[in-house]
Amino acid sequence: MENSETDSMAALQENPEEVSSDLQNKRNYGLDVLRTLAMLFIVLHHLTNSEIWGEITESVYSQALSVNITSAFLDCFFIVGVNVFFLLSGWLKIKLRAGKIFTLLAECYAIGIASVLLAYITGSTQYEGVGQAALQALAFPFSHWFIPAYLLLCLLSPMLNSLAEHLSPKGAAYALAVMVVIFSVVGFVADYFFVNGVQQDGALSKASYVGTNAGYSVVWACVCYFTGRILCMHTPKKLKSAGLPLAMYFAFCLINFAVLCFTVAVLKDGDATKWYIYCYNNPFTYFASVCLLCAFAHIKVNERVGKAFAFLSSHTFAVYIMHSDNPLLSPYRAYIVRLSGGNLLAQVLLLPLNAVVLFIIGVAVSCVYSVTAGRGAKKLGGLLDKKIDNLKINHRE
Repeated sequence: MENSETDSMAALQENPEEVSSDLQNKRNYGLDVLRTLAMLFIVLHHLTNSEIWGEITESVYSQALSVNITSAFLDCFFIVGVNVFFLLSGWLKIKLRAGKIFTLLAECYAIGIASVLLAYITGSTQYEGVGQAALQALAFPFSHWFIPAYLLLCLLSPMLNSLAEHLSPKGAAYALAVMVVIFSVVGFVADYFFVNGVQQDGALSKASYVGTNAGYSVVWACVCYFTGRILCMHTPKKLKSAGLPLAMYFAFCLINFAVLCFTVAVLKDGDATKWYIYCYNNPFTYFASVCLLCAFAHIKVNERVGKAFAFLSSHTFAVYIMHSDNPLLSPYRAYIVRLSGGNLLAQVLLLPLNAVVLFIIGVAVSCVYSVTAGRGAKKLGGLLDKKIDNLKINHRE
């Protein structure tokens, strides 16, 4: 059965209801656990690819593998986070509402402006002047690729919903297979030239021939959304459990890591190849994400535990804003680098601790926003939706 129509992305801070044959009219807390886990994965992924991780390079095969093998191994499990968020949107189904778009932008601007202002006052980030700080605050929502991509996905969601609902199970499977082949298999190979570039007349040129931009695009967001919608409506019987999909998730992640090791050993270009292999539209990353979604969609969660995760999952958007290129957290990042001192063991031990700290900071900021400016934004969003609904009614009459 279909889910109730609701804004499902964590970014919209909703409490979606998932309706299925075995959990009719009951909240599926497994999806709340997955949303929380996915955000932690995103934080961990960014930590393993930032200066917080340090500059340690371990050698394998006489330095053929010139990449931090430890962070690369861990990251093969974390890279699925963004895909999972878009998959969840499709599974739970976005209902396009102007008020929700407004509240999303309102929260992003409120947190962004406050972060830039505090960073400017405390001097944690150096700006050339008030003008530069103001421009950064103004562009804050669009300095993170994920936010404009999600906004465009919301605008396209009615078309994707209609397409999925009007296709037969076989037609849906065929349409999904075509999309995956074009944008994941062919797109992944084509995007290699976007990541590493090609030499043209002595100059390095980069271009993505299918527009997937290594998965950092609204095109790929639509593919994941459509996948989630189809899986919700027509989940294969073998994936209607937690055990098998979870085992498949680990298998795809390990295969991805093996592919990384092989390609880096051959190409001897650790940093570039690692970034490329762990692109979001990598077929192994895509299938690992799908398996993780199916596993948690069918996992049983204690109601008390589920409610705790439901609370956490409703605040994940602020976690994303606070941990990703936020000027206010620059001193914290610098402190962690000094604290680890280039020691691999210290960095490994500090990785989960840092992820939890950043997650807690984001949740705390979201809670403060919710009881202050968030209340007004929510009311204005509701009034906007009501105004639009009245206009639609008058137009019909």
